[in-house]
Parts: sequence; C-alpha cells; structure tokens
Amino acid sequence: MSTASVVLFILGALITLAGVVFVFLGRFEEPPEKDEESLTLGDVLERLNTVVAKVEKRYRWGVVMLGLGLALIGAGAWLAGLSAQSSPPPPPPPGG
Repeated sequence: MSTASVVLFILGALITLAGVVFVFLGRFEEPPEKDEESLTLGDVLERLNTVVAKVEKRYRWGVVMLGLGLALIGAGAWLAGLSAQSSPPPPPPPGG
C-alpha cells in the first residue's frame, strides 16, 4: 500500500470520527410549551419547521465532516487499488 493511501485512510477516519462526535454531542434547547389546550395545524407546522431548522443548523458541521471523512477513505481505497493494479504480478512458486 502506498503512503498516500494510508495517510488518506487515517485522515478520513479521524475526520469521520470527529463528525460522529459533532453529531452526537449536538444539543439544542426545547421550544417553550404553549399554554393553549388546542393546537391548530399551523402551530404544529410551525413547531416542526423550528425543530427542523435547529437540527439542520446544529448538525450541519457533523454531517459535512462525516461526508468528507468517508470521501477521503474512499480516495485512499482508490489509490491503494491503483497501486496494487500497477504492481507486477508475483513470481510463480518454485518447483511448479
């Protein structure tokens, strides 16, 4: 395996691990509960939109880091495949 592919594997694994940490450590505060007894469809959609916006904002960097780390691991595997393909075939066994 070439040095570049090993470096890409290690760097990709570290960035992926950091992305997982970012995703699992992401926290956000809960929206305050309304005192009303009945919820309309507009209230439900508004709360859903708020939650989706907070999740997207909070977890964005973790997901980006996961994607980048996996891409680097894939690039390392591709480089390792190229170097294995370009190496000469092994010699035949002796006495055969």
